[in-house]
Amino acid sequence: MIKIIQTRDRGSEHFDQGDYEIVSRLAVEKLLRFEMAYGGQITEVTDTSLTVVTCIFACKDTTKFVGPAEEMAPVIRAGLLYTELAGYQREKDIDALIQRTSGLPLLVTDHWSSE
Repeated sequence: MIKIIQTRDRGSEHFDQGDYEIVSRLAVEKLLRFEMAYGGQITEVTDTSLTVVTCIFACKDTTKFVGPAEEMAPVIRAGLLYTELAGYQREKDIDALIQRTSGLPLLVTDHWSSE
């Protein structure tokens, strides 16, 4: 299980938004769909944790994913891969991304990790 710990800062206010546990597959989906897709930036990575900061509507949301190394591996791999792909600027890179994902930008498969 992956533990999700969330906080929000707005000006001088700090809000502890609690924590909960989810399975690794859902943690990958949460990371990509609800953090990275909204402009989240990975600020810290270890074998057992990944921290993302997302700024929306004058709020700074911090989400920390924590779990055993073997369960965190796909979460970390997905976050780093998304960060790499988000940096693609040239047309040929975008064409390659579309081809590799069959046109589905949130599709992340294990065969990418071998490249």
